[in-house]
Amino acid sequence: MNNKNIISAIQKHVKNFNGKQVKAFYETELGFSDIFTEEDNYMDYFKSEDYLEKHIDKQSDIKHKLEHCGIIISDDNSTDVIKNTLLSLSIETLPIENSFKDKVLKMREDAINMIETKAYLGIMVFVGSILEGILLGILQNNSDLRTNRLRQLFQNSTNAPNKKEYPKIVFNDLETFVNTDTKLKSQKVRNVIDEYLKAKNFKKDKETDFSKWELNDLLTVSKKEGLLEDKMGRLAEIIQGARNYIHPNEQVKVLDFSSSNALISVTCLEEIVNNLKRYFTTNPENHIG
Repeated sequence: MNNKNIISAIQKHVKNFNGKQVKAFYETELGFSDIFTEEDNYMDYFKSEDYLEKHIDKQSDIKHKLEHCGIIISDDNSTDVIKNTLLSLSIETLPIENSFKDKVLKMREDAINMIETKAYLGIMVFVGSILEGILLGILQNNSDLRTNRLRQLFQNSTNAPNKKEYPKIVFNDLETFVNTDTKLKSQKVRNVIDEYLKAKNFKKDKETDFSKWELNDLLTVSKKEGLLEDKMGRLAEIIQGARNYIHPNEQVKVLDFSSSNALISVTCLEEIVNNLKRYFTTNPENHIG
């Protein structure tokens, strides 16, 4: 991979950045050592090919750092990279409930089959579904001791979603309506009133049924409770955003979906799967036995 592709990707990323934003990106994400002035007057130089060429040569892992930021460098063999990355995912090593694991592996197979037909949007959507299936499958696994503590953490988390079912409300001012009409004495009316009063005093309880959690709920709590490392949370948001392109009103914002778009999602998924593997192998409380 030549430096021109890397430089072009960085320039595109920082195109509209001001001085402070460029400095933060170069220093924190790319590890550039000589910290420059934040003056916007010098921004053309700091975004120039000469400046970037000098610094990326010192960064042996520059491509990996860019991938952590969701920036994938275009490659002629990107479709091969997508296929090999999907095939190498360590899904089988994770404590996923068997029925979910079967579905996740089938979705991976389907995503690989989409490469030949260049269905890159389909791959992006499937990657989001694979991530959701992995997280749900871990939480739904009742037969593995490693997931017990995690399940309790998620259910008791302050970021867990509230239940969405509320008692039915027929009229907003039902009490006033009934109290002014003495003829409404039937049990049916009383039942309606009871439903209304329940709704008025309804307390939003946490949803403990994981099948009713959405991907956003899973990601929010995963970051809050430490299942996903900080950078992994950001990569998961990239996957979630890409999956949202399934909606037509989002698709019209993009001219075309290329192999590079799909590669971003797949690479992010690879990092997250590796993160989950680390979580279940390095945390003592998650060991079996």
